[in-house]
Amino acid sequence: MALPAIGVAIRVAAAVARRAVAGYAKKALARAAVRRIAHATRTGTQFKLETELDWHDKAVTKKVNKHMRRQTIAAAKHLQKSIVRNINVPVVHSGSQVIRSMPGEYPRKESGALRKSIKINTVTNKSGTTSRVGTDSPYASILEFDLDRSFIRRTAAEERKTVERIMSKKMK
Repeated sequence: MALPAIGVAIRVAAAVARRAVAGYAKKALARAAVRRIAHATRTGTQFKLETELDWHDKAVTKKVNKHMRRQTIAAAKHLQKSIVRNINVPVVHSGSQVIRSMPGEYPRKESGALRKSIKINTVTNKSGTTSRVGTDSPYASILEFDLDRSFIRRTAAEERKTVERIMSKKMK
């Protein structure tokens, strides 16, 4: 799927990621394999004791990245559902008159094509996970920018706190 023509991107911000994994590093350190190798090599009257700590850095990093990918996708799905819910109000047919949305309102559903076109695209690379929520509908940008019937940006602004809460959910 191509990237949406218009939409919002949800990225794992460093501060949010730090909050989400707060305390996890301590748990990982506590659970890290601590091996005590007691060398019974006796040199005179001395014993040599070595303590080796395996951090399992790759395993911890993999688990953190997996958690943040899961949270990024969950936040994107929440945003997608919220956008669809906001544009799901049907137009009103009053006799021969059709009452569509007014400026400042969410666009109303007439055919459902706009609602069906709201998609999520998630990309994971070395720099992290990015989920984009948007549409490639040809008239979406007209509604969003020209007719003052913003539905993507407005929903993203309204759902910001919820998205932040989803993104900063602590790891188990």
